[in-house]
Amino acid sequence: MKKLLSVLTVLAALAGSASAASYVLPYNQPGALSPADWQPTYNIEGLYAIGEDEAPDTWGVRGSFNLYSNGDESIRHQFSINVAGEFGSDSYRYFGEKIDQDIWMVPVTGGYDLNIGITDSVFLDLGVKAGWAWGSYEESIPGLSAKESFSGFTMGVGAGIKIMCSERLYFKVGYEFNRTWTKDDLGDNLNQHVITVGLGTQF
Repeated sequence: MKKLLSVLTVLAALAGSASAASYVLPYNQPGALSPADWQPTYNIEGLYAIGEDEAPDTWGVRGSFNLYSNGDESIRHQFSINVAGEFGSDSYRYFGEKIDQDIWMVPVTGGYDLNIGITDSVFLDLGVKAGWAWGSYEESIPGLSAKESFSGFTMGVGAGIKIMCSERLYFKVGYEFNRTWTKDDLGDNLNQHVITVGLGTQF
């Protein structure tokens, strides 16, 4: 009986000391991002590009890795690395002859965007991108075709609306004007009016 009472006394003392010491989690865990840190975000966009001067329209997709300067401010700076793939087919007539066109291009660009808060969850996005593009253009008529590879400096400016669906997810729709200064023998520069729709998320 004495042994049982001594065990109960020790257990009661331990329980009392445990209840007296409260445990509080630290506000920011080591390695966790705070809103003031640079925010890494991944973005994917669908592209529809309207070509000028008889250049075919293209469809495509663009993926990007972004860093935001601050997750709390109404003005946010954004830097990005972007890789896109665009493909298109069309035709035009030359002296009554129908000429079919096929084009593909891969622009790789770096970008800067200024995000201006309109409300707590809606931002005006003003951006510029610049880099290099590679591609191929082909024209054909029955029994005859000509194909030319090209590459050149590419640059675009644009604006859009970004809607924050949550702290980690946003939806964006925008417009860009892009120009690619082509080398080789393609001839004219490639100008495009691009409509973009995409989603971005922070992991």
